[in-house]
This record gives sequence, structure tokens and C-alpha cells, in this order.
Amino acid sequence: MPVIDCHQHFWVWGRRADKFPPAAGTRLNRNFTPDDLRPQLKKSAVDGTILVQSLKNLDEMYELLDLARSKFTGCKKSLNRGIRQKELTMFRHMAILKFKPDAKEADIAAYFEAFPKLMASLPIIRAWNIGRNEGAGGETHVRKHSFAPNYDVGLMMDFDSGADYRKYAESPEHQAFFAKYCVPILAERVVAQFKRD
Repeated sequence: MPVIDCHQHFWVWGRRADKFPPAAGTRLNRNFTPDDLRPQLKKSAVDGTILVQSLKNLDEMYELLDLARSKFTGCKKSLNRGIRQKELTMFRHMAILKFKPDAKEADIAAYFEAFPKLMASLPIIRAWNIGRNEGAGGETHVRKHSFAPNYDVGLMMDFDSGADYRKYAESPEHQAFFAKYCVPILAERVVAQFKRD
């Protein structure tokens, strides 16, 4: 009968801001990858393990799927056959926004305060992120080729499908949000949408 360890993690130390609790000391402050795991499995006569995601985070989920494809032949074959992969394909909506020159800081603050409430009101949105530009811009290649400077806001949302994005976009909640918070402050909107496996 195969021996299976039913709970283990991989991580790359320092990739994210998350830290281990103080009680763990510093012994875990290093990378732990399949190359570290294999000798331990052999030493303990364990045939396989179940990899458990550490964070409620889509980026980590995709990293682990990529790791499974690249390091474990059996996982690669299963994923390439489409087992569960179809369920995990997401539709990503990405936008960059530019404020009007005369946009009021109070209206911008109201936009950022209301945005998480909009996201929470629509469960069809699987994941999201938003941030105000912190880059200085003006890099050599940008100036050399006369590209536009940095925009003011970047955001992304993940959906199960393009149809779900359309439902979000046309929802009364989004339409009301756009009219109340976006129209007063936004001068430009640039969007890209694509499937993410």
C-alpha cells in the first residue's frame, strides 16, 4: 500500500511579504522546493505527498500548477489532458486609468474607498487588485520613443469566464459605481482582457 503524506508546502523565501510566525524562529527562512522534498521522501519511505496551497491567492495557485507541470511527470500528464485545468482557467480583466487634470483629491479618495465595496457586492468576481501609480516614470526608453507617461491607476479582476465579466460590467452595481465615482475623475481608460490558464 502506498504511503502518502497528506499535507506539505513549497515556498520561495522572500517572494512575498508574508512571514512565518515568531514561534517558528528562523529555521523556515529559506526556500523549500521539490528538490528539497525528494530526499526526505526517499529517506522516510513515503511514496507521494499532497501539496497544499499556503495563501488564499491566485498567483500562488498558478505558481503551484506551473511547478506541478515542470517538476512532476504525472501531474503534467494529468494537467495537459485537461483534468481540472478547464475548471481553473480564468478570464482576466486588466485596466489602467488616467485622472482628469482637474480631478479633485476628495473624489479620488472616494473612488478608492468605494471600490472594495463594489468588489465585495459581486461574488462573480473571483479575485481583484487595485493600486495607485507609485512609479516616477520617465525611463530612458519611454522618453526615447515618446511613449505616454505612467497612468494613475492599475487594476485587475478575475472571472470564471468572459460572460461573467460581461455580467459584472453590465450589472446595476457597476453601472451606478461608474457613474458616481469614475465619470467625475477619469480622463482615459485602457483595457486588456485574456484567458489565464
